Amino acid sequence: MKNSNKVIFTKVENSRGWLNLILLLMLIFILIFYLSNNYIISISSSLILSFLIFILMNKKWFKKISFDEKSFNVVYLYNLFGKQKYSWPYSSINKIVYYEYMSKTPAHCKVIGKDKSVNRFDYNAKVQDSLFIFIKSKGVEVEYYNKDSNQYRK
Repeated sequence: MKNSNKVIFTKVENSRGWLNLILLLMLIFILIFYLSNNYIISISSSLILSFLIFILMNKKWFKKISFDEKSFNVVYLYNLFGKQKYSWPYSSINKIVYYEYMSKTPAHCKVIGKDKSVNRFDYNAKVQDSLFIFIKSKGVEVEYYNKDSNQYRK
């Protein structure tokens, strides 16, 4: 039996997590080497600290986000503990907030669940209207955050 679930929107994210982790590893190594002046202690402690940071940050690096007929799906790239793919039905999503491009952040969406969970992903405005019309038809509230409506961003 073939899965007839039509995919409405798919976003594949290029993970910059490894680059961030390597830079963080180098900074930790330099700091510890500066304090202890011992290569073995510096390398081992920087590897341990970077592994702990990797475990804490792995939920922020995802591989793919998709909206289909039944649910909102997230596939994580580096999930060491737990499932690698999560699906949320539209009934468990409270609202979706669209933030337009601002001075330091690209245009992005935040999917806010009823359990207060938040998933943020960069978003291309080319398919904005068709995706948001589909999401509104599923009973999910869509908010637009405009920088002109925020008095501190003018």
